[in-house]
Amino acid sequence: MDLTARVMQNLSVLASVLLAQLIFITLLLANPALAQVTLLIPARPDINKTQPKKAQAKTQATKDEAGIREETDILITRMHAFSNECFSMDTPQSFTVLLYRRTEPIVDGHPKPLRGDLLGDVEEILYKGKKAWGANVALTSPGLYHFLLETKPWWNDAQTCFMQHFVKVMLPVFGDDTGWDEQSGQRFEIVPQTRPFGLLAPALFQGTVLFEGKAQPNCLVILERINTDNQKVPTPWHESQVFKTNANGQFTAVLNRSGWWCARALREGPPLKGADGQPKAFTMGALYWFFVDSENFQSR
Repeated sequence: MDLTARVMQNLSVLASVLLAQLIFITLLLANPALAQVTLLIPARPDINKTQPKKAQAKTQATKDEAGIREETDILITRMHAFSNECFSMDTPQSFTVLLYRRTEPIVDGHPKPLRGDLLGDVEEILYKGKKAWGANVALTSPGLYHFLLETKPWWNDAQTCFMQHFVKVMLPVFGDDTGWDEQSGQRFEIVPQTRPFGLLAPALFQGTVLFEGKAQPNCLVILERINTDNQKVPTPWHESQVFKTNANGQFTAVLNRSGWWCARALREGPPLKGADGQPKAFTMGALYWFFVDSENFQSR
């Protein structure tokens, strides 16, 4: 093959790749059904209980080592964030927690978390008339709890593709924020570069998208808020913010309203076999939930 033919072949391949990416992004943004997110939020965005007077006299180290008796309910469902519409969801594939505490040892410059499996605590519930899941989780120590959920791949009829979500939310307990910028080890994840709690609207939020531990440049990221106050917007474009990550896999957003926000990164995965035995498109999502306060904290 001569040089001209090789150049034309390479250009043809590049054009096909770019066209496929354009179709992928266009369909994701144009079809409201694809805006489904997997909800993973605790009953409260943080737990800061006032210690008894006797406990206040203890040293900080003693406070951290002492056990506590707290709990939180966690809601797991699939929904369209802006319309607040819910969809039935199959049982999660995995549900784990990483507990970071300032009393734990530092290994290679990173705090070492305690890991627990929570899948056995998940129970089927009805939420807004749809099949959903809930878990009551005991909080036995001050620290920062990273809740990590992985869905089973499911078939999205509206988009005729498989989808799978890797979801994360953090719960700070008794003021310990150790490990908020640590990687969780999920296959596909968003790692915050802004501390994801104590945020006041309008808030600046930065994150890095990783796939198998590597930064993902030029990755599509969508930020959307659960529209609990039934905000009206002039166009569907105003329902979310859409970004592309930079060369380091990072994105930056300004969030002007309070409530639960979801940052969702998207990428194409390898095709999965459909019910007809034929390969079908597969979309993977890394979801990160965090809460933005208003100046009136009672708005929670």
